[in-house]
Amino acid sequence: MLRAEQRTYTSDVRELRRMSAWWREWATERGLSTDLLDRGELCLNEAAGNIVQHTVRPNTIVLTLEQEPASVRMTLADDGQAFDPVGQDVADLPRTLDEARPGGLGLRIVRSATETMSYRRADGWNSLTLILTT
Repeated sequence: MLRAEQRTYTSDVRELRRMSAWWREWATERGLSTDLLDRGELCLNEAAGNIVQHTVRPNTIVLTLEQEPASVRMTLADDGQAFDPVGQDVADLPRTLDEARPGGLGLRIVRSATETMSYRRADGWNSLTLILTT
């Protein structure tokens, strides 16, 4: 495993662009495929966007990226209220356009784009780890 790299952000919607830009720069420097780069950015935006959207108070988001021989490990840690996305049920897909509503599909998207998704809560911090295979 190569050295982990880490950046810290605030739970502000404007920070999502900075997170995405750093992810794209990091992934490009490592020669990751366009597919992996896009899947990683999608997962990052879904996970970080949910942290920002559902936070009750300003909090900190720490993004850690690690490259392994056949995968990338992306960990988002935040000091907001406890929330375990892994333990949540995935929303059913609408059967018709009339049933379709905005939102609610983020977990389905992240689960389909990752190999593994894990969560833990320790010392007041949520930690969501996503493994994306190369």
